[in-house]
Formats: sequence, structure tokens, C-alpha cells
Amino acid sequence: KTSAGDVQHQSLQVGGMPCASCVSRVEKVLLGVPGVGEAVVNLANERASVAYRAGEVDPDRISAAIETAGYSARPVTGEETDDRERAAREEEMAGLRRDLLLAAAFTVPLFLIAMLKMAPGVGGLMMEAMAERGWMGVEWLLATPVQFYAGRRFYRHGWAELSHLNPGMNSLVMLGASAAYFYSLLALLVPAIFPENTATSYFEAAGVIITLILLGRYLEAIAKDRTSEAIRKLMRIQAKTARVVRKGEEMEIPIEEVIVGADTVLSQIIRMVEEAQGTKPPIQRLADKIAGIFVPVVLIFAAATFAVWLFYGPDPALSFAFVTSVSVLLIACPCAMGLATPTAIMVGSGKGAEMGVLFHKGAALEVLARVDTVVLDKTGTLTQGQPEMTDFDAIDCDATEILRLVAAAESKSEHPIAEAIVCAARERGMEIPPVRDFKAEPGFGIKADVDGRRVQVGAGRYMERLGIDLKDVEARAGELAAEAKTPLYAAVDGQLVAVIAVADPLKDGSPEAVGALHALGLEVAMLTGDNRGTAEFIARQAGIDRVMAEVLPGQKADEVKRLQAGGKKIAFVGDGINDAPALAQADVGIAIGTGTDIAIEAADVVLMLGDLRGIVNAAGLSKRVLRTIWGNFFWAYAYNVVLIPVAAGVLYPLWGLLLNPMLAAGAMSASSVFVVTNSLRLRGFRPPIEGQHRVIQETIENIEQAA
Repeated sequence: KTSAGDVQHQSLQVGGMPCASCVSRVEKVLLGVPGVGEAVVNLANERASVAYRAGEVDPDRISAAIETAGYSARPVTGEETDDRERAAREEEMAGLRRDLLLAAAFTVPLFLIAMLKMAPGVGGLMMEAMAERGWMGVEWLLATPVQFYAGRRFYRHGWAELSHLNPGMNSLVMLGASAAYFYSLLALLVPAIFPENTATSYFEAAGVIITLILLGRYLEAIAKDRTSEAIRKLMRIQAKTARVVRKGEEMEIPIEEVIVGADTVLSQIIRMVEEAQGTKPPIQRLADKIAGIFVPVVLIFAAATFAVWLFYGPDPALSFAFVTSVSVLLIACPCAMGLATPTAIMVGSGKGAEMGVLFHKGAALEVLARVDTVVLDKTGTLTQGQPEMTDFDAIDCDATEILRLVAAAESKSEHPIAEAIVCAARERGMEIPPVRDFKAEPGFGIKADVDGRRVQVGAGRYMERLGIDLKDVEARAGELAAEAKTPLYAAVDGQLVAVIAVADPLKDGSPEAVGALHALGLEVAMLTGDNRGTAEFIARQAGIDRVMAEVLPGQKADEVKRLQAGGKKIAFVGDGINDAPALAQADVGIAIGTGTDIAIEAADVVLMLGDLRGIVNAAGLSKRVLRTIWGNFFWAYAYNVVLIPVAAGVLYPLWGLLLNPMLAAGAMSASSVFVVTNSLRLRGFRPPIEGQHRVIQETIENIEQAA
């Protein structure tokens, strides 16, 4: 039941967002709604994730705020199916394709007429057939449906942007194409108002501008659709129906009707990937801030360009001023900037899911790439987490009786070492007596009353706290530790009665994973509650650089904090309940997928197979994603830095070169397609350790075949 003030979350599909400035605008609108506490908008998948307080605002009002700003908004529910999502995308692409074909059908003859008029010989024949103003009329007839039907989306969204004093890509396209169209229309209808030799037709520029931008938007939509391929692949293998028994009768129902059906493992994986794709890493927030002020700056720069050419340019100055300012408007759209990060995050997180690496947040992909130290918890992470009792040395007493008492006391503990001792006793055919007054002290040991006797079992520090002298067994404990065994001690009624040893072997692939992490330039440390001798022996086996031993469960997060205070960027890897604080404290928390729910919930990254080699693949992928993002940003910004001055005409005084508005429109569209295509190259990423990738791929393929 939801109470007033409770924080609720809503996901919305937002239409009509072509560029990064639109993202900033929608976020600003959402954050301006009373009761909305957080809003994150993703350009690549066109989704808004909103956190709001119940009772202060409702989803309908949130959607209405987006629509008032000039965009469409549709709630995405937890039961949203892949078919519905796919249908929406196909409808959008069908609309783009329809408008593109119509625009091309009118623009091709329009462009040919304009170009042939200037061709030697052919132009003369055309002028004999019809006067110049007659051909301008034909161009007007061809350009008008392109301008106001095929290009209507630019007017609809562009006007909404300008009316809210927040111009974006649609505004730039609308202003640039309208300038070309209406300049030409005035030149056709009232040429006398223009200076000599400036009443020129640019109808073909208006038509080509809209056609090329529609082409770019269509290619971009196709490419963006491919960035969601991984999530669709997961959804395709999800069960559509389930068999349940209700009132003694078996029936088949839609999966959406199954109570907690959204909590199946596959559903959680899909939700995790979607959340990662919907969040923003720090680098994208910076890009959005830049894009938020970029378009207004471009408008000012375009106006300044027009003024400089009009007052200081050569004759015909008005024509030069018009061409250069329109080119600046068209080439400066920040689409590529807005797509640089989210497309890379979408493809990267999807690729991670294929490799068995789930990123809770898109930010984890960026932060993991900057990590320089990986801290591994020992039990269950570096080792198998299923220790076995290897030694039980009784001290001046009956070993069988003492083991029976110790096993009874440990039977109430949930620790893996306790389970190993109990299993050893049962394998010897012992009957476990009942226990009273059991108490566990995390990091130290346990105590209980068994058959009227007080039994205490734990580490050396526990015995020291109890005042029990271990001097006589120190040598034996040292021997056990040197064999990678963990020594424990048992006391009955305050007297030391046994030295116990358990061994937890390394997981297959742990040494290989550590070596591969070193190859990536990462330092590897191990954190454990074991005594130093045992810990250092295991570290040598695995090839680990640094050992933090005899650490109490509550001190794990403090150890991570201490390393961070020394300037380290930490990834902590764990699997247990007591690892959750350290996972949360680390720059990146990585949970073993076979571990506890609490650890998985606290982590930023989850390794589905519970194999440390997955860390290597996660780290390698994150570095590749970050390189891709920086590459996207370089081309997006370099494109603007270089071409905006060219569009403004800086090359004209040197070489007489001006950028045609049609080329400016084509270059702008090409930059966005380039950025998305560059991100799609992540689909070909080859993980450093291929075996992990193949296991997941084969699993997905087997499920698909079964489905």
C-alpha cells in the first residue's frame, strides 16, 4: 500500500527528442514539477526515469508536463512487452520512412531543375522553354510539400521549443529550412525588395536540407534500434505463459498474471540491464550541461555571422550573409553529443549481459574503467566457499566426544566453516545433541550449552578474549596455516580441548583471473578474517599482491575506505551478507551472482556465473566502453569546432570557399550516424577470457532452441 510521501518510480517513453538539448529540456521540465525529486532522460532509448513523492504528484501530471513542453509521453509499465516496445519503434521508423520517401520524390526533381539551370547548354534550353521566374514557380510547387508535410515534425517540435525559450535541434532545422524557403518565396513574389543580384531561389536547399536530415534521422533510428538488440534477445527467451495449479486444477496463464512473476531470474536480469541503460554516468551529465547552452550560443553565433557578412562582406552581401548563417544553424546541431554516451552504454551493458556481467548502473561502466585496485574477499569469492574439516586434534581428551559437542554447537551457525564441522561429524555417524543458549559473535566465534557443558569455538582472537592461553598450540597452528588451512580452537567449560583445521580450496580459474587483472594494469588485494599465515599462503597460490588478514566483518568497509584515502580507486568483490557495507563503500562493488541477495543488491556489478574471470571481462569491457565514449565525444566536438567556423565562412577570404547549406545538413546527419555506428562496434568486443563468454552464449542459445 502506498502512503502519501512515499517515493515512487515511473518510466516514460518520450517522443520527439532528437538531440541532447532536448534531454536537458525534458529533465528541466520534469524537475520543475512539484513532488518530482529526480529525473533522468536517456536520448538513445528515449526514456525518462522519474522519482516522485506519492500524494504530491501523479503519473498523469508528469506526462502532461512533458506534453506541454512539446514532446509525447507514454508510461512504460512493468508488464510492457517486447512486442509492444518493438511495435512503437517500428511505427516511428515507418513514419520516418514514409516522410523520407515523399521528400525524396519531390526533392530529386527539385534538385535537378536547380542544378541543370546552371549547366552549360542545358540551362539555355530551359530558359528558352520557360522564364527563370517560371522555373522558380515549379521549384516552389515541388518544395512546398517537402517543407510542410514531410518536414512537419520539425515545425511541430521546433515551435514548441522556441515557445518555451529552450531551442534545440528541431528549432535549428526549422529556422534553417524556413529561412531558405521563405527567402526564395519572397524572391519569387516580390523580387524588387531585394538588392541587385540577391533575389535568388534556394528552394532546392530547403528541400535537400529536410530530405537529408530525415535520411539521417532514419539511419540513426535503425542504428539505435540495433543498440537494443541485447535486451530484445533476453526478452525473446522469456516465458510468455506459465502453468499453475489453482484450487486443485492445472491451468496455463499469461506470465504477467503470475504473483511475483516479475521476480524470476531472467526478469531481474532484464530489469537490471534496462536500469543500466537508463542511468547516466558522470561524463554524460557534463555533456548534457554543455548541450543545454550550446544551441542558444549557436543562434547568437548565426546572427553574428549574418550581421558580419551583411555589413562587411562582398557583393551580393545579403546572399553571402544568408548562406553562411543558414549553414551555421544546420551544422551545429548537438545530436552527436547527446548520443555519444547513451549509445555506448546501451551496447556495452547489453554486451555485458551476453558475457554474464550485469551492470546495475550505467555509471559503473565508466567508474570500473578508472579503477586501479581490485580487492577480493576470500571465502566464497576467491575460494569455493565450501570448506572441509581436514584436522581435528584433541588435547588430552576424547576426540570423538569433543567433536560431538563442537558439532552440536556449530549446528546452529550459518557460517560455511560451521557447516564443514557438522558435515564431518555426521560422516563419522555421530548423533548431534540438542543445543541451548546459542550465540554467535561475528568475526570471533560461537558459544552454546550442549549437554550441560559450555562449548566455545572460534578464532585465536576469540580464545584470547576468553583468557585462554594458546602458547602450547601455536606451533601446530602455524603448521596448519602454512598448509593453507584455517586453524580454529575449541574450549569446553573454559578449557582448551581441540585445535581444528578447515581448508577452502581456490576456485578454478582464480589464479588465471588474478594474472589477467595484473595484465590489465590492476593491483589485486585479498581481504579476509583468516589468520595471516593462512591468508598469505592462499595469496601466494593465487598470485595476489597485498593481503589484509584478520579483518573482522564490520571492518571490511573501513579497510576499503583506508585504501581510498590513500588515493586508490577500489573495486571490491564479495558474496556474503557481511560484504554489503564494503560493496557499497567501494568505488565499484562487484557481487558474485551465486552469493547472497543482500550482496547482489548492494553491488554495482553482478557476475552471473560466480567466477572471478568475469571480473576480467567486466574490466576489459568497461575500458573499451570508456574509450568508445571518448572517441564519440572527440568526433562530436571536433566536428563542431572545425565545421562551425567553416560554415561561417572563415575559408572564404583565403580560398573563396563557402559551405553550401545542403552540405551542412548532410554533414550534421552524418555525424550522428557515425557516433551511433561507432558505439555499435562494441557488439564485436571479444572478452579477454573467452570461456566465460561462450558459457553464457551457449546457455542463451539452448534456452532459445527450447523455446
